[in-house]
Amino acid sequence: MAIGTLVYQRRPEPPGLPVRLAPRPVVLAGREGLLADLDAYLTAEPERAGPRLVALCGLGGAGKTSVAVEYAHRHLAEVGVCWQFPAEDPAVLVAEFGVLAAQLGAREVVDLRDSVASVHAVLARAPAGWLVIFDNAPDRASVERFMPPAGRGRILITTQNQHWPPSQALEVPVLEPGVAADFLMNQTGDPDRAAALELAAELGGLPLALEQAAAYVRETGTTTLAGYLPLFRARRADLLARGGAPVHPASVAATLGLALSRLEGEAPPAAWLMRLLAFLAPEPIPLNMLLDSEKVAKLPAPEMTAIVRPLLGDPLAAGDVIRALRRYSLVTGAGDGLVLVHRLTQAVLCDSLTAEEAAHARSQAETLLAASAPRNADDPATWPQWEHLMPHVLAADPAATGNPQLRTLALEACSYLIARGEFRLALRLAGDLYEQWSERFGGDDGGTHTSALYLAWALDETGDHATARDLAQDNLDYYKRVRGDDHPDTLAAANNLAIYMRHLGEAETARALDQEVLDKRRLILGNEHPLTIGSVNNLGDDLRALGEAEAAHDLDRDTLERCRQILGDDHPLTLISSFNLAIDLCLLGELEGASELAQDNLDRRRRILGDKHPRTLESANNCGFFKLPNNPEAAFSHLAKASASGKFLNLVTVANAVLALHLLGRNAEALALGSSDATAVLPDCRGWMWLVGDDHKLKLSDKLDVRVYLQGLMRHIGADCAGGSQLFHVL
Repeated sequence: MAIGTLVYQRRPEPPGLPVRLAPRPVVLAGREGLLADLDAYLTAEPERAGPRLVALCGLGGAGKTSVAVEYAHRHLAEVGVCWQFPAEDPAVLVAEFGVLAAQLGAREVVDLRDSVASVHAVLARAPAGWLVIFDNAPDRASVERFMPPAGRGRILITTQNQHWPPSQALEVPVLEPGVAADFLMNQTGDPDRAAALELAAELGGLPLALEQAAAYVRETGTTTLAGYLPLFRARRADLLARGGAPVHPASVAATLGLALSRLEGEAPPAAWLMRLLAFLAPEPIPLNMLLDSEKVAKLPAPEMTAIVRPLLGDPLAAGDVIRALRRYSLVTGAGDGLVLVHRLTQAVLCDSLTAEEAAHARSQAETLLAASAPRNADDPATWPQWEHLMPHVLAADPAATGNPQLRTLALEACSYLIARGEFRLALRLAGDLYEQWSERFGGDDGGTHTSALYLAWALDETGDHATARDLAQDNLDYYKRVRGDDHPDTLAAANNLAIYMRHLGEAETARALDQEVLDKRRLILGNEHPLTIGSVNNLGDDLRALGEAEAAHDLDRDTLERCRQILGDDHPLTLISSFNLAIDLCLLGELEGASELAQDNLDRRRRILGDKHPRTLESANNCGFFKLPNNPEAAFSHLAKASASGKFLNLVTVANAVLALHLLGRNAEALALGSSDATAVLPDCRGWMWLVGDDHKLKLSDKLDVRVYLQGLMRHIGADCAGGSQLFHVL
């Protein structure tokens, strides 16, 4: 059967052969693929001499024993001996070998003075196959001398320890969300799939936790899956400490807690590290960044406990700790330098700490996060590191913190999200920071005003220019009062305010403010400083918005030459300059030059930022726009690429794509795109657009309200479809 099915099996009659095996699982969800892989491992290369061995590895509660027992029951008919050994205690193992030796002794001549050797001897020459299970083995060394060395057999080991050769290890993962949800619904009779999926995610797909939850819902008779979820969130520690799973009486808390307590005794540094990891997100953790970076290694002594400090900056010590954690499957590999901790392992560990211990561990986790974060968040080379850190930054709830290091990290995270083009996420994070920090730290707190800077930026990028302007004005007033008129922060605030004013159509006011900032930056920083060059770019935007295309062209051309000489062809400011100059050329009617420069800009942004970055999509939009009059097919190709995951970047791109489809005679597609729900929710904006003139040629308009333009274009296309002759030149 396929993964995701629930397998119900009738129990077989007791076989007439030496068998000691736990009862067959009544229900086994989502393990058909794993069982097939297990059989393939254990039956590979039948001509090769000696037993086949597989170690089923995984977190406590993942269902390793259930998989092993189910496999054994399915293959009983293929073996002459099948025995399940409890493998935690060597003394118990020896005793169990004595029991098996006695059973084999009824048929064979064996030396009962050494039951292990006796059993090995019998199995080595047994004509039929055999299967032995070493259940819950601490590690390979603990069962090495008990494993039969010869014979036509299969050795199956269940263990939390992941230190096995790759050819012998098979991970028992948690259940996929859909499989886990099906299990909950089938075991409780509750058809609420949405609640089942949400609860399955909350429990991380851990089979033991799913069994406990289903048993609670089933046995109370009054609780639904939707009702269990808030109860679990409110009383997590109590529910995880309960048993209730019929085939696994130990609770989730007891099962995971046992591994954690053993770790505490065997490897205290690893146990302490687990405390820190418990306060991060249940997402891949960049452990190499948290422990190995130079900044982390230089943390002052008071920031870290003596037991954790030796791990910092020492890859060998960090490797020893990871090995200790993998002995109990408390972490699993999730990629290069990444580990994953199950959310319930984190929950059990957090719940086991006193308030003082939890506060200490959380503080150290925040310190490691802050110290390991790469600087220069606007540099694409740092983005893969930031991508791994972001879930953990958000899990630390920086809006609620008073930790200055975490506050700084949260602001750097805002910078990363904006640089990456994740404006909605930046809006959410910066909004939370600004709202809570304003209330807690007051209006004169520097961090609050920095969060306001990023919030205004994100608001502007998502279309709320008015709110962005108001925030920026407050910021400018604050910095003038606190830092003075010529401070870099004051000039940055004025720079941003001018941008938002221009986006609101206040181009003349923006021009005056940009000129003031440019003059001061030239005086303080010099003509070649990147901030000065950025101000020149802004002034070119103002000139263009005021209809002074030739002046903008001359300024942008000179700026682009200076950028290329000083900063290089791929610098962000160089790309902004070339983007602007291409627009100038288009406004002046030089479409060929505009297209050539826009294509170069697009190629560079694709290489540096990726295909789906908003700046790349804007460049693709311009490439399409410049080609509309002469090559609508090529134009539409560019415009179609100026969409992220099938959604167009902005209303300008939609309007241009609608016009391209119309010019290609694809009017039905044009009308569908222009009237779609996705188009309806895009923010309003203004832009230069192509109009159809009396001579049926496209002519460039002044800046228009793009929503009104699109409505007029749709009416024109509708009339054209109806056989009318309406010309699209007056809106």
